[in-house]
Amino acid sequence: MISGKAAKLSGSDELRIYQRIDALPGGIYAAAIYAAAESGIPVAVLTVSFTTPEGSTVVASEAVVLAPGYSYKRIAVTGTAPAGTTAVLVTLTLQNSTDTTFAAFADSASLDETPPPPTATPTATPSPTSTAAPTATRTRTPTPAPGGGAPTATPPSPSANTVTPSPATPTPAPFGGLLRNGNFEEVEDGRPAGWSKFGGTMEVSEAAYRELRAVSLASDTSSTKWVQQLVSVQGGEWYEAAAFAQLAAGSGEAWVRVAWYAAADGTGNAFENSDGNVVTGTGWSATTTGPIRAPETATSARVRLMLRPGGPATVLFDDASFSPASQPEATPTPAPASTGTPPATASATKPPGAAATARPGQGSPAAGGVQTPAAQSLTGPNTLRISEVMSDPTETGTESAFEWVELVNAGAEPVETAGWRFGDGQELDQLPAATVPPGGFVVVAGKSATFAAGVIVVRPADGSVGNGLNNKGEALRLVAPDGTEADAMSFGDDTSVFDPAPAAPGAGQTIGTRAAGADPDASNWAATLRPTPGQANIFRSPSPTAAGSPRAGTPGAPATDGSDTVVTDDGPNPAVWAILGGAAVAGLTGAGITGRRLWPRIRGRVRGGD
Repeated sequence: MISGKAAKLSGSDELRIYQRIDALPGGIYAAAIYAAAESGIPVAVLTVSFTTPEGSTVVASEAVVLAPGYSYKRIAVTGTAPAGTTAVLVTLTLQNSTDTTFAAFADSASLDETPPPPTATPTATPSPTSTAAPTATRTRTPTPAPGGGAPTATPPSPSANTVTPSPATPTPAPFGGLLRNGNFEEVEDGRPAGWSKFGGTMEVSEAAYRELRAVSLASDTSSTKWVQQLVSVQGGEWYEAAAFAQLAAGSGEAWVRVAWYAAADGTGNAFENSDGNVVTGTGWSATTTGPIRAPETATSARVRLMLRPGGPATVLFDDASFSPASQPEATPTPAPASTGTPPATASATKPPGAAATARPGQGSPAAGGVQTPAAQSLTGPNTLRISEVMSDPTETGTESAFEWVELVNAGAEPVETAGWRFGDGQELDQLPAATVPPGGFVVVAGKSATFAAGVIVVRPADGSVGNGLNNKGEALRLVAPDGTEADAMSFGDDTSVFDPAPAAPGAGQTIGTRAAGADPDASNWAATLRPTPGQANIFRSPSPTAAGSPRAGTPGAPATDGSDTVVTDDGPNPAVWAILGGAAVAGLTGAGITGRRLWPRIRGRVRGGD
């Protein structure tokens, strides 16, 4: 219906409004529209396609999730008409993302046309008119038809409002914007390609929101877990993350999170988190951050699909995306107020939970490879973290008697180890009492392991760490006195915590964290230059440090001898990231598409970058 000066669309499945206008081959067409939700959480997709003798070609598409509350979002796409183009079709599709009906408004639609540059024709004698004058850009703005009905272009050609079926259906494009495999259809070795996880069990599920597959994250405990992907970002630019989620078993909360990092490889501390709205139901629902601005110093981000279980639980995620977004405008193009329409002036409002949350005391990760405990990065009594692992000692005798694991206090207050439990995937040991100062270390060791004077050591009652550490791979867990899992990691062939997991250390070697108190992630773990129980970790540099240049590291970190060069990222390589262009929408001009599962796959615009 046309209500006042805005179009109101409501339904339970999919609705589409469109307009077909004459177009010029080689012309550039920029379409824009404002959309807002009155109820429900519809997905709005704006598409530009071109009609040629060969069929219909979709060249640009952009999708946003609309949160209820009349908060207008601007959607804009630009496409260049291919050879033989006769018309351009601008389509706004609204897809239902929940099990309930939705109602939404569309307003202030526009289409800007920049004609192709004139083709120069060689002449023997130049004429005074041989220099082409600048070509003006004309703007076509649909206006409501008197008395209701579909909007018409001004001025239209006689056939401009006659929509004909497209003879060809374009090939769908990969989904996800900046994310690889955002629809989880690509599978490698039984797991969704491009994704890693922290905790729980990650699998591919056929209970998809759309198409064939989704990702499943199952948890046996109440600790928070996630699946994630690393992406490069530009500080100060605007982005938006979104996904669909449902609780398939048990209870808990699911949402999308963007963790921002200063390091290009996503290591160190995430100095801000931007969270989407929380999903708790058993039906598919959208979670979105809305438009969020990357911190000025951010060069990378981890897009995380989060699960905070209330006990044993399983969550499904599908159609995850992370794409450049338009900066919210304080006052979109006003529309005269009328009954049943949104206010003429709407403020850009983030959906619930979209505000960025800074973690106190966290800043950019150290440039060097000496691990400096971030004394202010964590607060409260549960600030112990796993920091170094010796799983394959070289001493003769029972190996488990010489194994050890170092813990670091990444908080600003002393921590008492009494009441803490630590161990492997099979057995947790009660830790004897000891006091670990802020930024200090404690070593959990087998009964025969020896250390330098001054190192704080606690030994489990049975004389071994857990049930003894497996040289090929193991999981380690640290549980605070209040029962929460303070930290966990896995290495080698054990992927129960990290998947993929960092490589197991060789005989007499250790793996350690590059940044104490950093977010748990496999990329924060690497082989150390040499074991340093009770001291900060040291890592080998990939290239010698130039003579006379400052040593890499962080002020205040323990000094190393002259043979040590530090830093590097020895963790797993991040997934390959690309920004893809265009999108495909089936049946643009034919019969209506049925079912949410045909939500068009979206891709962003191509641009250069690493």
